[in-house]
Amino acid sequence: VQTCALPIYNGGGCGGCHGRGGSGGAAGSLMESQVIKNDDREQFNDYVTNGYPGTLMKPHSNDERVMANLGNLYNYLRARADGVLGPENLIKYPLGKPK
Repeated sequence: VQTCALPIYNGGGCGGCHGRGGSGGAAGSLMESQVIKNDDREQFNDYVTNGYPGTLMKPHSNDERVMANLGNLYNYLRARADGVLGPENLIKYPLGKPK
């Protein structure tokens, strides 16, 4: 079942380490992550699924909510990094990011 990304982000443990809206905390800012900035969905999926060795990032392969919403999480973080969404999943620019 897919749903809004924000409850998954916060409830899946992402926000606990990566901070509100992906802005950073105990773990790095996802808005500044090269995986997100370079639009590397495959690498994002791998890190979320299998974890990131040598870091605090644990595998989420057994978390059905996270796995069912990988695309929503990725899209949320891309929109945050692009400046289209605020941290509460609110659209800052109704028609997209201004040029």
